[in-house]
Amino acid sequence: MKWIRWQGLIAFVILVAGTAAFVSLFLDGLVKRAIEKTGTRIVRAKVELDDADVTLFPLGITLKRLQVTNPNAPMTNAVEVSRIVFSMDPAALLLHKTIIDNMTLDGMRFGTERKTSGALSRKPKEPPGPAAGKPSESFHLPSLEIPNVRDILEREPLESLKLIETVQDEIKTEREGWKTRIDELPDKKNLEAYRGRIKEIQKSRKGGLEGILGGATEAAQLRKDLMKDLDRIKDAEKALKKEIGTLQKRVGDARRAPGDDVRRLEEKYSLSPEGLSNFTRLLLGPKIAGWTETTLRGYAMAKPYLDRMVRTAGAGSAEVVKPVRRKGMDVRFKERDPKPDFLIRTAGVSVVIPAGELTGQVRNITGEQRLVGAPLSFEFKGERMRDVSRLDLKGEFNRLHASDPRDQFDLDATGYRIQNATLSDNDQFRVTLASGLADLNGHAELRKDTMNAGLSAGVRQANLKTDLPEKANTLSRAMADTLSGIKGFELNISVSGTPEDHDIKIASDLDRALKEAVGRQIRKQAAQFEQKLTEAVHEKVDPQLAQLESRLGGFNPYVSELNARLKLGDELLDELTRSGKKGLKLPF
Repeated sequence: MKWIRWQGLIAFVILVAGTAAFVSLFLDGLVKRAIEKTGTRIVRAKVELDDADVTLFPLGITLKRLQVTNPNAPMTNAVEVSRIVFSMDPAALLLHKTIIDNMTLDGMRFGTERKTSGALSRKPKEPPGPAAGKPSESFHLPSLEIPNVRDILEREPLESLKLIETVQDEIKTEREGWKTRIDELPDKKNLEAYRGRIKEIQKSRKGGLEGILGGATEAAQLRKDLMKDLDRIKDAEKALKKEIGTLQKRVGDARRAPGDDVRRLEEKYSLSPEGLSNFTRLLLGPKIAGWTETTLRGYAMAKPYLDRMVRTAGAGSAEVVKPVRRKGMDVRFKERDPKPDFLIRTAGVSVVIPAGELTGQVRNITGEQRLVGAPLSFEFKGERMRDVSRLDLKGEFNRLHASDPRDQFDLDATGYRIQNATLSDNDQFRVTLASGLADLNGHAELRKDTMNAGLSAGVRQANLKTDLPEKANTLSRAMADTLSGIKGFELNISVSGTPEDHDIKIASDLDRALKEAVGRQIRKQAAQFEQKLTEAVHEKVDPQLAQLESRLGGFNPYVSELNARLKLGDELLDELTRSGKKGLKLPF
């Protein structure tokens, strides 16, 4: 009796040996090339792998030195990982699903140099980012030298001169209008005609009873006509005085306008203690704007991959597939316990940064967060690093609901050592934080297309150095001395809006320190500048203002003319009344 069937055993041995030979000779190379090819197609720049080691029992892969080229900088790697180790679920793999419970990534680095270019033959597609939108605001440190007031007035239009010209046109228009209106009113000749009618009425008294009665009727009509003309003149006089009052107010505005010009130009060209309230923004604004744009550009590069985490099909639902004749198709049926096609439950990561090494975990890496029921989240910690005493970084990319994508980040760092950090590279006022320790606390949230981020920093043991040109003025030197004496300060930054159009706000107690230190000197310079500017503005404006006031006096003859006509009308009324008292009984 034969206990061993040698034919079957030999066949099994040959099969196992052949499989082992295939795995050892070909599978590692196939996996390596597949990873490089797929990664290169996704990134649109070279993805290179030094080695891949596949094990069947248990089913797992070890990757050594993965390099992913930055498509916008071919001589730089966007990311480099020394070693990646993971094992897969064989049962899930049979269902065309890649499920990885644990993955390890050691020695992850960013921005490492390459020996050869990682560019492809064709130019990679530029990723969307803030550069395509509204350009970031740039900040410029204002000149600390007070410019010559004559030069200022040559290039700055004075609002007071514009106002004077406008009021002059108004006065001219009103004078022409009133000249026409006064010409249309009863003049002295018209009023003197009433005197002749009075004399005719007086003559009628000698014509008996009939003449007396007739004279009384004519006197009543005469008084009615005279009163009507006088009312027109009175109304015109009242309107003229009102118009003159309005123009006097406009002239008053013109008199005050030079002062407004002085204040406007003084604020624009002269520093004041109040003007130093935005010194931090002027000093740090360009650098912070650059850091913000760099961060948003990196987020914009990652966002398309994050958005792929949203699937339109419901969790565990079957995909509706329209049959196509003579072509094969993959039909996904509804699952009792649905799982995503790709999932890394937990990835342990060590990241090497200039400040030291961070260790942490990334959870739920998948393109179907709804099936997992949790967002992609990460958490990194650094203890006793070279340049940071403690660093905590955590956040999540939430695509559980396609209509409400949310990403958030939190940063907490203690004892971050700063060395030779350039705060301002302005040629006239270059400031460097030579050394210092900073405690940082930041939070950022992006929801749909709106972001809200903030960072607060407390800097201690600060050593601020200022580089000034040889011909720097006393004010610049006073500000530099003040900064050199500051050993600690607080800084708060907030960013709001959209990645393409956002507003950056910066505040710091540096402003208060500078305001207190150089306020007295600035006020002295401002007072001198204000005096010179006031004299120069009035020298330019006062002749025009005097001409304006003289034109306003052009209404005086109109007022005198209307008063003379009213006086003549009153005399005629008085004469008519006296005539009645002398013998003619008037019905009024």
